[in-house]
Amino acid sequence: MKRQPTVADIVMVAGGVVTFIFSFLHFVADVNAWSSDGFGLFPVTTLIAVVGLAMAVFVALEIFAGFTLPTFLTFNYKQIYVTWGIFNGGLMLCYLIMDKHGADTGAGLYLMLIGSLAMAVGSILNILGLATQTVNMPAGTATSATGAGPAAAPPPPPGRPVPPPPPGPSAPPPPPPAGGGTPPPPPPPPS
Repeated sequence: MKRQPTVADIVMVAGGVVTFIFSFLHFVADVNAWSSDGFGLFPVTTLIAVVGLAMAVFVALEIFAGFTLPTFLTFNYKQIYVTWGIFNGGLMLCYLIMDKHGADTGAGLYLMLIGSLAMAVGSILNILGLATQTVNMPAGTATSATGAGPAAAPPPPPGRPVPPPPPGPSAPPPPPPAGGGTPPPPPPPPS
């Protein structure tokens, strides 16, 4: 793992996965997001699902392999994530309010809407630098750079006091110097 995932990363990945997985459920009536039957959902709903999968894959690659998308037409990878999230969220909101001609709205539409909005929110939090707290690994599994033991706790955020050290055995005071040194000077004579 190249770095610890942040809250925004997890929201983006979860939103992308939810959008993709639930695209196979009923979207409108008995039609899923991959079907071209009757409602004219294909290819737009399919694009929503594919963009959700792309968001999940590329953010996971960034976390686990350190891979980031290259700059494209002056957009950096964070800006590309925002465009994907807003694209998905906007189109899913349009499908929510469109006239379905009396057909029932399926669970796939609602769950894809939730996933798409999570993608949008996570990407906006990411580009604004909010929700950048890392989600730490469980205690005892992280090691320091030398691999000798547990990693040190991260410093507290700015503006917060440093917490006191945990209670435990304190280190003993250092021993006095060995007997081979020079003795201390005698006290001054009384006057």
